[in-house]
Amino acid sequence: MLFLAVTAYFIFSGKKQNVQTVDVGQNLVPFGQQPGKLGDVQIVGDTTQTPIAELIANQVSVSSRARLRKITSFPVSGFGSFTTIKNESETIIDPITKKEKIVLKPITTNHIRYNDQRTGHIFNGVLEEDSILNSKITKTNLPAAEELVFNKNGSIGFLRYEKNNSIETFKLIIPPPPTLPNYCQFITYSNDIKTGSKGVDVQNLQSYINLKLNQNNKVDGSFGKKTEEAVKQIQKGFSLDGTGILDEKTRNAISTECITLAQELNKTLNESVELKGSLVNGYLAQVSKNRSSNTLFFLEKENLRTKGYIQSFDGGSVRQVFDSSFNEWMPQYVNENLITMTTYATGRVGGYMYGLNPVTKTFSKLIGPSAGLTTLTSPDGTRVLVTAIENGQLITKIVFLSSGKQKIVPFTTFPEKCSWYSNDQLFCGIPDEIPTGLYPDAWYQGVIGFNDSLWSYTLSENQLVQIATPNESIDIFRMESYPEMGYIYFMNKNNYELWSYRVGGED
Repeated sequence: MLFLAVTAYFIFSGKKQNVQTVDVGQNLVPFGQQPGKLGDVQIVGDTTQTPIAELIANQVSVSSRARLRKITSFPVSGFGSFTTIKNESETIIDPITKKEKIVLKPITTNHIRYNDQRTGHIFNGVLEEDSILNSKITKTNLPAAEELVFNKNGSIGFLRYEKNNSIETFKLIIPPPPTLPNYCQFITYSNDIKTGSKGVDVQNLQSYINLKLNQNNKVDGSFGKKTEEAVKQIQKGFSLDGTGILDEKTRNAISTECITLAQELNKTLNESVELKGSLVNGYLAQVSKNRSSNTLFFLEKENLRTKGYIQSFDGGSVRQVFDSSFNEWMPQYVNENLITMTTYATGRVGGYMYGLNPVTKTFSKLIGPSAGLTTLTSPDGTRVLVTAIENGQLITKIVFLSSGKQKIVPFTTFPEKCSWYSNDQLFCGIPDEIPTGLYPDAWYQGVIGFNDSLWSYTLSENQLVQIATPNESIDIFRMESYPEMGYIYFMNKNNYELWSYRVGGED
């Protein structure tokens, strides 16, 4: 069995900044008070909102061919998506010489990175419109984990798992794959370039020279003596005549070198490697990431108090922004100016959502008390998808934080089944029916599961559209949106398998 390589340092033993911290001990409303007499509340699917069965009967489903796809047939602990750009060889006809040339064409690729919960091996999926190519990139065995969070390029992750009745966390560092030298992006295919030449081709040549020969000459687009001498040096390295002219033989030699490197690179990318990482010092209760700033907010329990810290995925100093004697929080790192803190949800007791501004160090109550309160805040922090118990019924609505106004939406679900694709559009897993039960407790505890279909809801138009019906029972949760890539991802609570839905493109 392979073990995680634990380095000598701890990522959170870095110096923690002594800054003003929000101590919320005096600002909390009384916890445990009930918003009305609840007792053993029994919830039967909502009666004030349109039953999902009726919506399905009146809905024309959008084709889900090649859109809704299962990525794994095994359980995962978490995932992250990102894009890469790599150069692929392509044969073209040079518009000037009319001859065939091999060029490197930049290709943007969508990736989904995840782990096999059973072994801890990390996998990478390449998503095309008609296929998903999965490959194992690490071969280090890790304990079964309950949560995995990646940074925005999938190179660093935080793995939380239970060991000896306590939670431990590892910072995972995935060795970066080999890449083409930067100078390969400046290959020039044109007529001969020599002393006296000017223009973009000369600029590309000068950029290539600086990177290839580790020089720092001007990139001014003017072929002078220094450029000529550098070309002679490059020609010597390729065993060519030192003419100082970027002629066809020299261009072909440059092209052949980069094409060969690209072919060798593709072979290397298919090999799995050992995972590196470091043990996190302390008990992290929750970890929430902010992809736009590539930072994370985490809660750490210390001496019966919960403290909140912000740190970049890459490491460095840790900034404390939160301190509370109350320890049951579900944070959402919405943006750089807002972290929402929702109390653990139960249908028996009124819950609250607070807003924490880590910049101004302000902390205020935004929603509550509401029994069974669960929340999901929009990316701009102006609206919140809320599900709670009102008058003995489970209600889903939008709360506008600036005005305090509320809008009942035409469906019932839990925010954990949804993701804001934009500030106006939500994607949600919506149950076909909601059996009798105490919510969200029964769902959290696994006493009750759901059979979901996938829907899109546009707030400004109050438009609900069914976009996919899975061919197997799916209880959707941990949904994340990646609009810049045109995908959403989610896990199936029944078996923790990973799924994707392609939003853009053609059917």
